[in-house]
Amino acid sequence: MVGNLIQAQFFDTDSWTFTSSGLVAFTINNPGEVIDFGTVTLREPGIITGTMKDNAGNPLTDVTIIFQNTASTSSSAFRIAAHSDSQGQFEMSGGPNIVYRNMVGHVHIGNTIWKTNIINLPFPEPGDTYNIGNIILTQEE
Repeated sequence: MVGNLIQAQFFDTDSWTFTSSGLVAFTINNPGEVIDFGTVTLREPGIITGTMKDNAGNPLTDVTIIFQNTASTSSSAFRIAAHSDSQGQFEMSGGPNIVYRNMVGHVHIGNTIWKTNIINLPFPEPGDTYNIGNIILTQEE
C-alpha cells in the first residue's frame, strides 16, 4: 500500500497560463490498480509578474525565460516559462499557494545564454498577483 498526492495542472500555450486542481490523496492497494478520480476541478492560478534585466540593468525584451529546478538536470525536470514584452516585463502563472524552490532561469538570445542566480518562485492565492521585481540575468561565458 502506497500513499500518494497528486495535483492536476493544465498549461495553455496560447496564453502562457496554468490552471491546477487542489491536492488529491490516494492509495494504491495493488500494482497496476486503476483509480478513477472522477471530475477534477481546476482552480485559477497564482500569478507572478516582474521585469527581466541583464546585469547592467537593461531590460531583456521579447525573450522567453525558462525556469528549471536545480535539483534535477534531466530533461523531465519541472520547468515553467514566461515571455517578456517590449519593456522586459513578464507574467507567468503557476499552481496557487505553491513555492517553486531552487529555480534557475535561462534565456537564449542568438548564440548567447543568459542565466539567473538560484531563486524561489512564490505563487500567491488563486487569482492573486505577486510582483517579484527585477529578475537579473548574467551572460554565461
